[in-house]
Amino acid sequence: MFKVILFDPIFNLTIGLYKILGDNLALSIIAIAIISRLITLPILVNQMKSNEKIQSLKPKLDKIKKKYKDNKEKLNEATLKLYKEMGVNPLGGCLPMIVQLIFLVQVRNVVVSLVDEGVSSFNDIAYFDFLKFPQDYNVNLNFLGITLDKVAANFSWSNPSIIPYVVLAIIVGLTQLISTKILTPALPTVNESNADKKNEDEPSIENMSTQMSKQMTFLFPIITVIMALGYSGSSYFSAAMSIFWITQNMFVIIQRLVISPSAREELINKFSKIKLLKK
Repeated sequence: MFKVILFDPIFNLTIGLYKILGDNLALSIIAIAIISRLITLPILVNQMKSNEKIQSLKPKLDKIKKKYKDNKEKLNEATLKLYKEMGVNPLGGCLPMIVQLIFLVQVRNVVVSLVDEGVSSFNDIAYFDFLKFPQDYNVNLNFLGITLDKVAANFSWSNPSIIPYVVLAIIVGLTQLISTKILTPALPTVNESNADKKNEDEPSIENMSTQMSKQMTFLFPIITVIMALGYSGSSYFSAAMSIFWITQNMFVIIQRLVISPSAREELINKFSKIKLLKK
């Protein structure tokens, strides 16, 4: 069922793009990553707009905290009501991630099938005869000195061949960190001067969201680097998946800078501060 609905169409699309893009599987994977992001583009745009609203809620949230600082239940109710009135969800945005993971898993399965079974794995499910490969054809798995089914863990650290895979893993982590910070709203935290000691150990809804966001902002990139290197205790990740992940992250970063004037202004300010420090 899932094979017919998910795997077969993505396999056919991958091979179709592979042939269009000069028999380059990496370019085909990059195209698939872009397509998957375009599918969820309307949801991502709404998510970014929602995040902008959340960042503007700090004054109202501060008033709610001050009013209900001794009643955690009322504080959470008022906070959720405010979020609902503003039409935002601080824990939203799960659907785009689910779609990306579906494509990511299927891309991984495509590469594994081509490596383990050869072109026959595709020829058996090809939608059109002109997409089929000759039986002795070897799919091109090479891209910029990287073999798409390999990871750094496949090489010893004394082997120079490991370098491009390590660089790829680091890029995965950096782009993940930047894209996560871009998509995660800066949720306000409780002002300690306005909170008594009793409530410090009883986090409200927005504080729980803030703590979760902060942890995931740095934890998830670290996890992806470890997985991209191949040291996660699983052979699931590969260079192909790293390329897919990087492309998706870059799409989010560029999209954010294009859509959000505040994001562009923030980036310009950061570069200006760097230049001033150098002087």
